Amino acid sequence: MKHGLSRSTLARPTVPASILVAEDDSHDQLLMVMAAQDCNVDVEFSFVENGEELMDELRSRVSTGTMPHMVVLDMRMPRMDGHEVLDALQDEPTIRPGLIGVFSSSYRQQDIDLSLEKGAMWHRVKPSKYEELVDFVADIAAQCNPGSDLD
Repeated sequence: MKHGLSRSTLARPTVPASILVAEDDSHDQLLMVMAAQDCNVDVEFSFVENGEELMDELRSRVSTGTMPHMVVLDMRMPRMDGHEVLDALQDEPTIRPGLIGVFSSSYRQQDIDLSLEKGAMWHRVKPSKYEELVDFVADIAAQCNPGSDLD
């Protein structure tokens, strides 16, 4: 305790959750941004359209010290799919972000199991209802929790 204030009374900094999303469908990209606005979370989305672009973006961010709090992968993308990205991240651990999740239309158990086996923290099936997408975006923003640790 400093100056009579406990850690619990100090204002926490508000830092937007930085989420890098590999998603080739521009409609899904727009819906994610809208969902973040509708659930009133402070999220800064960056989008790439395939796994190769994601790997290039992560390499660039490592060199500039601006790694995202989380990476969200679509499973089926052109040029390099989500499973190939997960394999590449295992081969190149210096660019591996701390939080990686898969957000896919695949509900096949073998795809889910393979995502988790290859290092994803979770595999969520894309919802058919917008309200479920809002809940998903609120959940991933809470997982990032970027301003929660005070030193």
